[in-house]
Amino acid sequence: MSQHVSNDVSTFSISRGNNDLSRSSFQELMQMEKDDPEMNNDVVFLGPNVILELGDEFESFANLFITKRDDLFSSDGLLTSFYKFCEEKYIKACKEEDEELISHWGLELRTWDLIQRLYSFRKSKRDETISSHMFSSIAVLEEEFYSKNPAAFENHLVFNWLRDSPVEEPDIEIRGNRWFYTRENIKKNTRTNSKFSIEKKDESNVPNLDPDADIRDERRLDERDDSYDRQFIRVAFSLYRAGDFEGLLDLCRKSGNFWRSASLQGAFEYRNSVIDDALQSETLGNKRKELWRRTCFALTKNKRTDAYERALYGALCGDLESVLNVCTSWEDALWAYYNSMNQYHLDVYLSDKVPQPDTHLPPIDSGIGLSPESIFEALDQYPSEEIRKSAAHPLRRLQAYTILNQTDRLYTLAHEQLEAVRAGNVEGILEFTSPSSLRILVHQLLFLQVAGIHVDAYISDSIIQSYIELLASAKKNSLVPLYIPFLSDHVQYETYARFLSFIGDERSRLEQLKLAKKYKLDIDRAALMSVSLAYNEFATGVEQLREIDLKSLEDPVPLVYTKFISTLEWLIVTCQSDDLLIYANYAFRFFLSRGELNSAYLLYTRLPAETLDVLASGEISADKDSKVRTAYEFMNYRALCRAFQVHEEWKKLMNEPILNDTSMTKASGAYKEWKKSLTLTSRRCIKLFNELLQARFLHPSTMEINEDEEKELSNELYRIRNIYIPEIILNLHNVYFHNEDYNGCFALANEVAGEDLKLYHCLLESGRIEEYAAGLGIVGEYSLTSPEGIFSI
Repeated sequence: MSQHVSNDVSTFSISRGNNDLSRSSFQELMQMEKDDPEMNNDVVFLGPNVILELGDEFESFANLFITKRDDLFSSDGLLTSFYKFCEEKYIKACKEEDEELISHWGLELRTWDLIQRLYSFRKSKRDETISSHMFSSIAVLEEEFYSKNPAAFENHLVFNWLRDSPVEEPDIEIRGNRWFYTRENIKKNTRTNSKFSIEKKDESNVPNLDPDADIRDERRLDERDDSYDRQFIRVAFSLYRAGDFEGLLDLCRKSGNFWRSASLQGAFEYRNSVIDDALQSETLGNKRKELWRRTCFALTKNKRTDAYERALYGALCGDLESVLNVCTSWEDALWAYYNSMNQYHLDVYLSDKVPQPDTHLPPIDSGIGLSPESIFEALDQYPSEEIRKSAAHPLRRLQAYTILNQTDRLYTLAHEQLEAVRAGNVEGILEFTSPSSLRILVHQLLFLQVAGIHVDAYISDSIIQSYIELLASAKKNSLVPLYIPFLSDHVQYETYARFLSFIGDERSRLEQLKLAKKYKLDIDRAALMSVSLAYNEFATGVEQLREIDLKSLEDPVPLVYTKFISTLEWLIVTCQSDDLLIYANYAFRFFLSRGELNSAYLLYTRLPAETLDVLASGEISADKDSKVRTAYEFMNYRALCRAFQVHEEWKKLMNEPILNDTSMTKASGAYKEWKKSLTLTSRRCIKLFNELLQARFLHPSTMEINEDEEKELSNELYRIRNIYIPEIILNLHNVYFHNEDYNGCFALANEVAGEDLKLYHCLLESGRIEEYAAGLGIVGEYSLTSPEGIFSI
């Protein structure tokens, strides 16, 4: 079986006869199909190279998308459901104190919250706007500004989203006696100041208890009061940062800072319930808010006050520098920028509506030039390394591009990173290639598609395909068909086909059939394309080998071939028998013409005989149409594989140790059993090989092939004959010889030399005529001494 056969096509140009298909050959091959049971050897399944373990969130997001895709924005809609799922994960992570998961799920739930807020507004109908009149208060003008300027309203939405973000609030013990220890020190100094006291007066602490004493007198509080005040103001800033203004006022009252509570309420813009009916609000607020804001602004410049106190008043008036000084996170800094930008844009609008008299008040103009684009650029280049690093996080990048309404740039960046990974380039930061980032990107992208928002089809296909590859790699095969319909038509079925090629077991294939019906996918088309792609993967453009190493049936089959054979089974599952026969013949030709007998045999074991049920005797047409020709060629390959299988069994029996066991007698039961098996196998082997020769195995004339019109196919069939007819002849000769049937050897030689079958042509073309002649010579020598030889007379 390890003979080398020349691959030069020119050496195979033998004379071609025009003999018709004998009336018996077709029936013979049909009968040969029934003689032996099918083999059911397992096939090696070639799956993706990377196996990933993904969490249950991938199934959950798929299920939520399926059930909620027709309801995007309601309180029980798709985006809210995504948010609630992440919230559950976040709560669980907090209970388990898993910092990594707390960070991830916290970021993701806020991402879905942002998408919900922004796109609910972007997709809403904005027919109604608030209009002011000549007597309207500033509060109404503010509402009018946001109702008439969608961009400003979006900025306000983002600010509210940032304000509502979870903020870590420092703990503080509420005490009602403000500056208790400083008060005691003042009392002590008062007693010391008495003429009867001999103690020295302590002049380092403030001498008064009014709120401005420490700033005015440039003295400090008692260290304990000073520490508490710093802690208090930090908590106060955190409450304002989180949007809990009522909580801030309540803290001021409970801690004895009544003056601060009163001063902070200057932040409420004045509104009048009589003239401002558009607001439907009670009469309240600060009529001189602009003056109050300038006071707050002046406080931000006093370096003697605590940084958090300056930041609190800076946030109230719209200053940026004082607030950024205490920002430690990306979210805090973004909040500070948006606060300053929004207040500045509002000031510009109000100055046009209500011209202000000339004053000497300092302008609050830190928001000049700020825009969402410039803000995110500033954060990318922020002095703090921690904030710059946070800005590069994939979810924050996603948030930024969503805010900027530049999801096309977001998806382009993701596509480029995914392509880099496919090309093996993983240098630098590849933010969007992680499973969780890809999951979020895909479901945001699908949301946009369902919402009717344009997404570049090429980029979309790239990202969804990557997600499908991820799911397939993680063996989440039941999820893949859900995402297939969201690909463009020209790549949808190619992606589906490539996915199907990795589904190897029967149970999974049946599941895919059900899912295809559920998602209205043409699995027949995909299965056929899958087979075509798998075949082209190894067969297209492959040159013929100059020398062929004929494989044994037991040699390992290359993985690329096992993948194709496994994929070909999809045509059985989808009942596409005609195409199954066509591609099976393609594969048999390829394997056998290259000496891959082991691959051809594996293909034979995986295709059931029932494949030919479509050609019941009643369906065979008299003119032997192409369908019959295809089936006949297929049966030739099956007959060849079955014959070599039986010959392999015969060789194993011939190599049984029982032949060399001197203690074994011919009368023993074991020997008789072995001899019986050998005799039966020899008969089967002789029968199958002879049937192949008599049926003119793969000769073009037996399939009515016009050699002039189908020259390439004819050459390929002749090539296969020139490889395997000599092998059949030599194998059959050896079986006769080892059975001491020398007359059978000579009868075979007559067949080989006869002009009827012209088998000698194959021996000549393969260069194995001398090998066969040498074998006949040995038979002649043995026949001379045999009592049953031709010279026995």
